[in-house]
Parts: sequence; C-alpha cells; structure tokens
Amino acid sequence: TETFTARALANAEYGRYASHHDEDYFDAELGADAKLRFVEGLSAFAGVEHAWDHEDRDSPDDVQGIKPTEYRRLGGWAGFEAVVGANSARVGINVNQFDFDDVDGTSGSIDNDYRDRTMTESGARLTHALSDTRRVFVQGAYDQRDYDNPGAVDRDSDGFASHECDARRGA
Repeated sequence: TETFTARALANAEYGRYASHHDEDYFDAELGADAKLRFVEGLSAFAGVEHAWDHEDRDSPDDVQGIKPTEYRRLGGWAGFEAVVGANSARVGINVNQFDFDDVDGTSGSIDNDYRDRTMTESGARLTHALSDTRRVFVQGAYDQRDYDNPGAVDRDSDGFASHECDARRGA
C-alpha cells in the first residue's frame, strides 16, 4: 500500500538586548519534507530547508565583529529506508551550503568569503530493535567539505566516521 506524507516548516526567532542593540538578531527557517512508502517496509524520504541565522558570540568561529556574523544555509536530504521485522536499513545523503556575510570590525570590514562552503554527508545505518524502547545500531558516514574560496590554506576535507550505539530510547 502506497502512502505519501508531506510537511512544511516555518520558524522565526527574534532576539533583542536591553543595552547591546548591536547584538539583536532575527533568524528564520523555511523547509519541507516528504516520505513515500512504496510497500510495507520500504520508503523513500527527501527534504529541503533554507535558514537565515547568526553565529552566537560563544561560537569558536566568531570573528569578533561589531555585530554577530549572519549567514544563510541551504540544505537538502534524501534517502531510502527498509524495515523487515525488528531490523531496518537506511541510506541517505545530506547536502548543506553555507554563505557567510561580511561583518564590520573595529578596524574595517571582516571578509567571511573564505568560510563559504558546501558540506556533503552520505551514510548508512543498520538497526536491530531489542524491544519497543531499546535498539542497537551501527552507522557509517562519509563526509566532504568543499570551500568556495579557501584562500591561502586549502581547507577542503573528506573522511569517514562510524558509530555503534545501544540507544535506551530508540534509534
């Protein structure tokens, strides 16, 4: 039996400081996702989102501008999931593109173009349900970071990660 579900997301947050108005911010996010179940236990999923955000002052990447650094993130994901009894397998890909704005500093404009990048992660997860509330899984992922304008230092990177977990409240 085929079923199709879709959702839309809209979110906004406004922060205003009593005495430091240069720290005020307005963040927003729009997105949508969908899931198509082909037959019992086999489904495909995908989504997209666009976010307008700022870097918190406690971020290790904060460039110490007069105002917080604002950036945009455009992201998308897609994948497949199969469930057979207590076992499931999931494969997918996530892509996020970041675009950082320049920000005024005490001695002129701070160029943040070197931080603009595309991050891609693809992976797979195998899960076994031990009970209704307990699952074990193994997961592997390949990630890649491609900077648009790396400057003098090539900051592009790629690598693998794997995870094993005994999740107490489900995977």
